[in-house]
Amino acid sequence: MPTDSWRESIDAARDRRCDMFPMAMETPERTSYMSFTTPYLEVPNVIMGRIEAPFIERLSDMGDRPVGVVDGYAFAELLKQRYPSLQLVPVGSEQEGLRQLQNGKLAGYITTLATASYYMQSLGLADLKVIGRVPADWSLAIATRNDEPILHNIMQRLVSSLTREERENLESTWRNLRIEERVDYTRFWQILIAGLVITALLVYWNRKLGRLNRELAEANEALSRLSVTDNLTQLGNRSYFDREFPRSFQWCQRHKTGFAVAMVDADHFKKINDTWGHEAGDQCLQALADVMREHFRRETDRLSRFGGEEFIIFTSYEDASDIMDRLERFRTAVANRQCDTCQGSPIELTVSIGLAYGVPEPTGSPAEYLRQADQALYAAKGNGRNRLEARQTGRKT
Repeated sequence: MPTDSWRESIDAARDRRCDMFPMAMETPERTSYMSFTTPYLEVPNVIMGRIEAPFIERLSDMGDRPVGVVDGYAFAELLKQRYPSLQLVPVGSEQEGLRQLQNGKLAGYITTLATASYYMQSLGLADLKVIGRVPADWSLAIATRNDEPILHNIMQRLVSSLTREERENLESTWRNLRIEERVDYTRFWQILIAGLVITALLVYWNRKLGRLNRELAEANEALSRLSVTDNLTQLGNRSYFDREFPRSFQWCQRHKTGFAVAMVDADHFKKINDTWGHEAGDQCLQALADVMREHFRRETDRLSRFGGEEFIIFTSYEDASDIMDRLERFRTAVANRQCDTCQGSPIELTVSIGLAYGVPEPTGSPAEYLRQADQALYAAKGNGRNRLEARQTGRKT
């Protein structure tokens, strides 16, 4: 039965003037007057464009430009649901749609790959090409009028009898047009420029992040130093002593070398505070710390303010007489150095020192050395102050 358009064919089937379509796509509306076999052919859908049109990756790239599709095609209903912003323009037939595309009335035209191939060859449309793939295929079946179940059963048996090879031959016959993917250099340059901008931003951010990381590391290092530094004297504080004292002892214990700990106490310091005030007392402690730093500069020397006017020096040594000589020189330097105060009157300051020394035994403990140094300091104070008292605690070197 000849018709002028697909819309006329649909109307003829609805009016029972057409008994069968050899190829049709099932829709809910069509099942009210036609029965469909199982699909026997999957036909790819494409979007056609003029020869100068760039390849598109997705239908949304068409924007608000008019895109033609045959009026009444089931696929048109699906497109309206999936792409509501797509500007679909119904056309009467495939020929009309392709001609409108050729004449510039349409920016694109959606059809099947097989249909496009047929009409481009038969109509000589050399100035058109496939510019994109529509992400859905037509599932084509044989449609018969639904009041003829015998006819439907015959067609269903025919479809069911098709072998896999016959189905593949049908598909290969229909898929004979190549999609041309031309490079859209405008988009290429846009992507390239965007990539360069992103790369520049990443380089800038990495450098900034590196600088921030360095600043953060320096700040953390400064905080770490502050956490173990006495604010007044800038020597190690009690936390520093608690961390370093056992480490130093264990190192000497492992290497079987001499370990010495000296407790240093400023003599009559309470009298200085009571007479000259706490500010003058603080200046005396700072001066004492300066002298201590001048005399104990070796790599293994550790200096700490233990609390109040009490200080601790601990270190390793090879010769016991050497550590005693260093402590005596330090004691003498303190006694010979007057502490200048803000009142302008110099204050004389002396120190008492208690020393514990020796090579640590394998079962020895740093606490024992500290206890012996404290007893030696007590003896130095009892014997007149401004002196050094020593206790051998471990083995001789």
